[in-house]
Amino acid sequence: MGNDSVYRLPAYPSTAARKSLPASQLANINQVISSSLLQTIALPPSKRDSPAARTFVASYAKDSALQALQGLIWQPSSSLSKDEKIIRKRALILAEKVAPALDIQTLLDLAIVYASTNLSQLRSVFEAAVKANPLLIPSTESDLVPAFTHLFNPAQGLYAIRKAACCVLSFLHAIPPEL
Repeated sequence: MGNDSVYRLPAYPSTAARKSLPASQLANINQVISSSLLQTIALPPSKRDSPAARTFVASYAKDSALQALQGLIWQPSSSLSKDEKIIRKRALILAEKVAPALDIQTLLDLAIVYASTNLSQLRSVFEAAVKANPLLIPSTESDLVPAFTHLFNPAQGLYAIRKAACCVLSFLHAIPPEL
């Protein structure tokens, strides 16, 4: 299997882009993404651990986290299709495999998406990321703590506080003890 399968793994399309597609085209895209994920996961690390794989994980986590946070306030999360459930599982497997290269924002997004459903797998992602990049610990202190502190300001509004609380709780569930 060549490296081409990684290059067929694009950034995950946004919710707005997916909603604009006809159902048949969306189903086709989901099947292609699912298949590409499976192929990418099966690659050896030298071919799999690429910018394309990390971009997919980051874009998937960002979009899914945004939808989860929106669902806290505006509507309950809609149920996922069969293909979307497969994509969700495979995206986490890929995140485990590329964890050493993930940044703090992607880790936070992954925590929001998976902390309530796949905690042990998520913890292994965090542990691998921290082991490979010890600078994530100071990054948490210098970037995340001030951001969360700002969001807990009552002037931000109740919705922002609810979303911030979900982010903090999800992150605290997932982080290794040294963070």
